[in-house]
Amino acid sequence: MATLTSTDYSNDFDVNWYIDSYYSAVSGCHEEGDFLTFVLMALHDIFKAGNVHGKTLLDIGTGPTIHTVISACPYVQNIILSDYSQVNRDALGDWKDDKLQTGSALCQFVLDIEGGKIHKTVPERFEEIRQKIREILPVDVNKWPPIQLGNDCPDIIVSSLCFEAACLEVPDYKKIVQNVGRLMTPGCHLVVIGVLDQTFYRVGNFRFSCLKISESDLKAVYATNGFDIKSWKEYIPPPRNAEEAEFSDFQKAFAMHAVKVK
Repeated sequence: MATLTSTDYSNDFDVNWYIDSYYSAVSGCHEEGDFLTFVLMALHDIFKAGNVHGKTLLDIGTGPTIHTVISACPYVQNIILSDYSQVNRDALGDWKDDKLQTGSALCQFVLDIEGGKIHKTVPERFEEIRQKIREILPVDVNKWPPIQLGNDCPDIIVSSLCFEAACLEVPDYKKIVQNVGRLMTPGCHLVVIGVLDQTFYRVGNFRFSCLKISESDLKAVYATNGFDIKSWKEYIPPPRNAEEAEFSDFQKAFAMHAVKVK
């Protein structure tokens, strides 16, 4: 069990452990129940609805895996991936260059729920994703600007398990949402996968801290920063006490689609 705490995403974030433990199979991490299935289904439902589409999608805090853009890929022309950590950006670059073989099981799951209507095989979807990835950029959501996009204005921003991992206080979360919102114009879409009331998550031998935020506080942050929440789905993991929470201690996960209105 991890007992060390860290904020060093460059040296202590074990990419291979993270992928193997959380994203090597659709079942995900056993302790978190069906969390990963929930995420993949929620992203599929959001993009399948047909309202979320555009020229450019920016994924903020992608991590070392591309699971967040599998369902989105057919609905955009360009994809920009980003992460704070160089090791995660290197993993994304290796995946793009076909040097890292990850995500096949997750992609197959998405293709199955699509019913083969867009792509029939994983290599087909992966090839389209690779062709559409235009850049893999550094990002720091606590700064303005959080990312250097040049003249690009994303039509869609997707972020999964990033904002709450980048801060420890609710005012800082507000600043993060404000920074991200300033990248968007009215009518742009924001898709966020997040967790509530979590204090840590495990990567290898280390625990990384996370903001413990309630649903009401989180929704208020988005409302006060000009977002209109269009859909909200929730997942509650299997019950476990503090001693049993080896990988994370979130009490609820959510998938949110919001539109920037002002």
